[in-house]
Amino acid sequence: MKRKFYPLYRKMDPVESKKGAVWPRREMHEFAKAIVVGDLAFLSGVSVEPGEAPSGEALEQIEVIVKKLNSALQDIGLSLGKLVKHTIYVKQGEDGHAISNKFHDVCYQYAPILRDEPDAGTMVYVSGLGLDGMKVEVDVIAAYTD
Repeated sequence: MKRKFYPLYRKMDPVESKKGAVWPRREMHEFAKAIVVGDLAFLSGVSVEPGEAPSGEALEQIEVIVKKLNSALQDIGLSLGKLVKHTIYVKQGEDGHAISNKFHDVCYQYAPILRDEPDAGTMVYVSGLGLDGMKVEVDVIAAYTD
């Protein structure tokens, strides 16, 4: 089965993807923003960049993350309504219940269908995330199905 590679989104020098979308070039190690295998799209963990959530609070971060997930899914022809699985990584000490509620509330704004047809979800508490100040990261799987 053939895989489609979509470069990671970063605010760097643009590079054109095979689908014609312009993505900024990554300066660190390469990994995919998304990999599509068959009818499934696997998105890498999405988090906030410095300055994207000025308060630094986890609830603000999850709101920004859902907006970025929606945009990333749209870039590859999907939407939040096509989620089949999500994993929320929460830094220890943060309120996972409140973060999960906020994640779902914001997702419902973009994809009301998730209220009646929810995706599977997992929450994992971690001791740290990739950058200082990150309190939440989310990765998702979505499907190109009706």
